[in-house]
Amino acid sequence: MPESLVDITRVPGMKGIRREGDVIHIGPATTFSELVESPIIRDDAFLLAQAALSVGSPQIRNRGTVGGNIVKGSPAADSVPSLMALEAKLRLVSKAGERELSLEEFLVGICKTTIEPGEVLAGISFQALAPRTRQRFCQVGPTQCTCNFAGQRGGYRRL
Repeated sequence: MPESLVDITRVPGMKGIRREGDVIHIGPATTFSELVESPIIRDDAFLLAQAALSVGSPQIRNRGTVGGNIVKGSPAADSVPSLMALEAKLRLVSKAGERELSLEEFLVGICKTTIEPGEVLAGISFQALAPRTRQRFCQVGPTQCTCNFAGQRGGYRRL
């Protein structure tokens, strides 16, 4: 457990969902409830809305954030498989600068990530899915294993 925690929910740019052209940007302090309710996510990345709806109870969805879900590096993180299927990119910032990497590059083991001391997850982005793209989030089996499908850019990506 870290020595201290910093609440970033009121830092400008750390919360919210916006679309710029074909790219969707999500602030890391965006809650799962905000993902579920967002017309942008429902219209252009529905499998992420489905994944967010599967997170815990309404109380957890109202407080839990997509950034916290990612940075913890847990294999049980409900948003991660959908974000991988969407080929999400993460923007990490620190006093030394900023870097962008894929979610696959960020997650390196069970509860292990490539975040450096002093770095903060500042953004999540991915290409909006084309209209009528087939997509689905489902949890199956007694351990709630997750599988995601997103048909985009000429093929399917299954996790």
